[in-house]
Amino acid sequence: SILGLAQYVSGGSLGLQIFGESKSYSLYSLTMVGTEVISRVSGTFGHPNSLAGYLVMLILINLPLFWAPISEKVKLALWPTLLLMSTALILTFSRAGWLALGIAGTFSLYLCFFRRIKHRGLSFLVSLALLIIFFIVSVGLITPLRQRLFLEDYGAARVRIPLAEVAVNIIGHHPWLGIGLGNY
Repeated sequence: SILGLAQYVSGGSLGLQIFGESKSYSLYSLTMVGTEVISRVSGTFGHPNSLAGYLVMLILINLPLFWAPISEKVKLALWPTLLLMSTALILTFSRAGWLALGIAGTFSLYLCFFRRIKHRGLSFLVSLALLIIFFIVSVGLITPLRQRLFLEDYGAARVRIPLAEVAVNIIGHHPWLGIGLGNY
């Protein structure tokens, strides 16, 4: 998270290619959104989406610890790490990472609230309300996030069309077992 934040502040690579930082910072990290260019952080993961997946996993592991029977000092120490990870996740500008955190975070919060208040409907409403409040505040305060979500991004969609055609052809020819090592 700290390396990602340092990349965002410096606006480029930190020279940590030996640890996995992308050699070409402009290849993945500078993205056109509408008419503006946004800088996406990737830490030492090489691609912003890889960092986002990792951060989502860590946030989802640390989030339920606030309801765990541990000391208040440990819970207090969780806040800065959660803030760093959340900030770095936002700066990856990974829509899939945000969606994954939204869905899995709502489910995780639902389970945490359900253990405390023992009411399914109320637990779901509270966790969904927290997600909606977080979304509105984030989109309202962070202009590049709003641009990434709501402005045209035709380049990303245009690249995915041939991939979707290949996938449809493979599914049409091998619907049950797929093809290749990863069953593509």
